[in-house]
Amino acid sequence: MDSVIGSFNMQEAIRIEKEKIRRKYLDSAEEIVSGYNKECELSKDYEGRQMFELLQNADDEAAGSSGKVRVTFDGKTLSVSNTGEPFSFSGVKSLLYPYVLLCQDLVQTKMRYSIS
Repeated sequence: MDSVIGSFNMQEAIRIEKEKIRRKYLDSAEEIVSGYNKECELSKDYEGRQMFELLQNADDEAAGSSGKVRVTFDGKTLSVSNTGEPFSFSGVKSLLYPYVLLCQDLVQTKMRYSIS
């Protein structure tokens, strides 16, 4: 889908994806509970490491150059920006659906060990 993003803007693609998630939750109370439980579990993994993770992401995106990071807080919003590559649509989707990527990684790891 990243190659298609040029034909419409990123904000519109994100809006459409968020609407799909919203409809899924409106259609099923079970999805709300399941999503909440998954988010609580994921939050435990990152507790106390959020700033480190943001800085690590910025460093990863600098890839071989002397990247820069700007952290600002206006009393309400914490903003972390960097000079690395901007998010791709698949990168945004990985934030909207964090367990999809996690499950794909687990399946690949299990396949690797079962084949060996």
